[in-house]
Amino acid sequence: MTQSISPVLLAQLSDVIAAQMGLHFPRARWHDLERGIRAAARELDFRDVAACIQWLLSSSLTQHQIAILAGHLTIGETYFFREPPVFAMLEEEILPAQMRTRRERTRRLRIRSAGCTTGEEPYSIAISISKVIPDMQDWDITLLATDINPRFQQQASEGVYREWSFRDTPPWITARYFSRQPGGRLAILPAIQQMVKFAYLNLVDDELCAHNQASAQALALFARACANQGQLTEARQWCEQAIAADRLDARLHFLLATILQEQDALDDAVLALKRALYLDQHFVLAHLTLGTLELRQGKCKAAAKHFETVLALLSAYRPHEVLPESDGMTAARLREIIASMYQQHTTQ
Repeated sequence: MTQSISPVLLAQLSDVIAAQMGLHFPRARWHDLERGIRAAARELDFRDVAACIQWLLSSSLTQHQIAILAGHLTIGETYFFREPPVFAMLEEEILPAQMRTRRERTRRLRIRSAGCTTGEEPYSIAISISKVIPDMQDWDITLLATDINPRFQQQASEGVYREWSFRDTPPWITARYFSRQPGGRLAILPAIQQMVKFAYLNLVDDELCAHNQASAQALALFARACANQGQLTEARQWCEQAIAADRLDARLHFLLATILQEQDALDDAVLALKRALYLDQHFVLAHLTLGTLELRQGKCKAAAKHFETVLALLSAYRPHEVLPESDGMTAARLREIIASMYQQHTTQ
C-alpha cells in the first residue's frame, strides 16, 4: 500500500520548493507535487517518502539535488509561438524599436528567456529576430535561454521536435526554418539554433532577476553556455567581461581557467587558478585543477602539495556532500580520485 503524505507535510514541502527553487505548488496542484516527490525520493535513494520530505525540510539543497527535484517537478509543456499576441508585439513593436536605437551604435542585442523548458520559446524568439532583422550578419545577437531542469536543457540544445510542438504553428514556419528528420521529427536549422545559448539557472539565486542589470553572474552564464557548445573564444570573452565586473569572485577565475584549459593555454590557466586561490584558499576544485596542470608540466612536488591540500580540505565535507563548482561530484568520490592520483605519482 502506498504511504500517504499528510497535508501538513505537503504544505511545508510546497513552501520549501518555492523558496529554494522558485516553483509554486498551490493546494490545487498538490497531487502533482506528491507524484513528483515520490519519484524524486526514489532517485535520491529514499525508501520512505516522508523521510525524504523531512530531510528536504531540514537541509540546504545542493545544485545536484535541485536538478534531481527539478527533473520530477517541472513539466515541459510548451510549443512554438504559443502566445501569438506576444510574438506579434515582439515583431511589430519591440524589435523594430530596438533596431532603430541600436543600428547606428553597437548593433548589439541581448535577450533572456527564463524557464525555457525544452526550447520552443527561445527558438521562436530567434525566428522572430531573423524575420525582423534582415542584416543579422552585421549584428552581435545573443539569446540566453535558462531553465532549472538539466534534462530540458539537453533536449533544447538538440533542437529536434515532434509534430506536437507545432500544434498551433503556421505551416510556413516549419517549411522555412526546420528540416525533416527520420521518424517524422523536425530539426531547427543550424542558423537559428546557433543564435540560442542554453544554461542551467535557478531563478531564486539569479542576481539578474534581483537587480535587473548585466551582472557578473549573467555574463558568466553566457560564458558557460558558449563553453558547453564548444565556442571557446566567445566563452573566454564573456568570462573576461564577467571578471571585469567582479574581480573578487574566485569562481569566475576558476571558470576562466577551465576555458583556457580547453584552449590548451595551460600557462594562462595556471595563472587564473592562482588568482582563484589567492581569493579563496579553500577552493577545493581550484587546488585539484592546479595540481593536475602542474603534473602535466612535470612539477610533481608542487602538484603533490596541492593534492595534499585537497585531501585536507575534504575532511571538512561529509562523504556524500557535493563540492562547489564540481558538477555533482561528492567529497567521497573526489577523495578516492585524489588518493589514487597522489599514490600513483608519489611512488614513481
